[in-house]
Amino acid sequence: MKHLIILLIVTSLLVITGCVVSKESSDVSRLIVQSSKIQKELVDTTVFKKCSIIFLETNDNSLLRRINRICYADEKLFILDRSLNKILIFNMEGKYISEIHQVGQGPGEYLSIMDFCVDIVKKQILVLCDRPYKIIAFDFDKKVMFDKKLDGLYFNITADSGYAFCNKLEISNEKGQKYELYRISIESDDVFHYLPIRTNIGSNRVYKGNQITSTQNTYYTRRFDYGIYHLDGNDVYRKYTFDFLDNSIGEFSKDIEITDEQIERAIGKDMVCSISDVVENEKYMFFLTNIGFYVYDKDSGFLNGYRSLLNSTFGIGFNSYFSVENTGKFIAIELKPWLVNLVKEKRMSVQNGGYDDFMRLANQIDSDDNPIILLYEFK
Repeated sequence: MKHLIILLIVTSLLVITGCVVSKESSDVSRLIVQSSKIQKELVDTTVFKKCSIIFLETNDNSLLRRINRICYADEKLFILDRSLNKILIFNMEGKYISEIHQVGQGPGEYLSIMDFCVDIVKKQILVLCDRPYKIIAFDFDKKVMFDKKLDGLYFNITADSGYAFCNKLEISNEKGQKYELYRISIESDDVFHYLPIRTNIGSNRVYKGNQITSTQNTYYTRRFDYGIYHLDGNDVYRKYTFDFLDNSIGEFSKDIEITDEQIERAIGKDMVCSISDVVENEKYMFFLTNIGFYVYDKDSGFLNGYRSLLNSTFGIGFNSYFSVENTGKFIAIELKPWLVNLVKEKRMSVQNGGYDDFMRLANQIDSDDNPIILLYEFK
């Protein structure tokens, strides 16, 4: 079977403010060791019981250019397109419902979005804006609930117990910045900070993926760190530390200088330099790295790495995915119609088990349609 590896690049950026209250995080990490070297591919039926194909409705209001983040709430998908400064809402069959697109300079409006999250407890959509620096909360009927000004640029956002977690640059030129992760009270000026800025990082290299994700638990990850940090309304602590064995540079510490030149050499040797897009449920933990994705099986205790996820129906491999946040049930893969048509042309003379199914999919779409979502549900 001939496999096509499709690269889906996802990036994330954000913002924040307030009266800083110092709070140090604890470190009670559990060490997880990789079972073997990174493998070529994971067949989807190994860990997923179903892959649903969602054709996102295409009309004048629902057009998407690029997917940056996906959240799940009330049997709906909330999708951020940062390039269009909007959040679109679809039902689970792909029918367009509504959008958040409040571009302007007044209260409850913004000029551009960096990120968003859905607070499923309060049923609010929190929009993190970079022009101007603020967080705007909308209810599910798009009514503005609050408009909170911030004093700087942050990257990702998630909500927990009346707080917003946001992160700053790990290398900052901002005067006086000493920390990279902040917990900001929605209802007061209180701000708690965590994870001191590391002075040994001289690399400006940016990796794809979201650093703050919320599925079964809320986690934070950062470049050049093999830890996964648990976030809640009271504390931040390192919950897992991973040893990638032959794919490991070694545990990063303040004693190791990290420069772009050193990182380029590490990548050339297939070393893990970043962790992102953590997805967790009762049985599995998934996360992306710069060399592939990893699956931690909680029952067996095994950690395995893979270059790609093979869709067994179509015979196509993918090396990136989206965490579908607020639930540990799903991951999502964006399949762009123009790419489907490109693959269709390349596969016309290729006969394999997935050919007929793929052709049926390709013949249902046009190149200017919205992306297709492959929604994988865990076993």
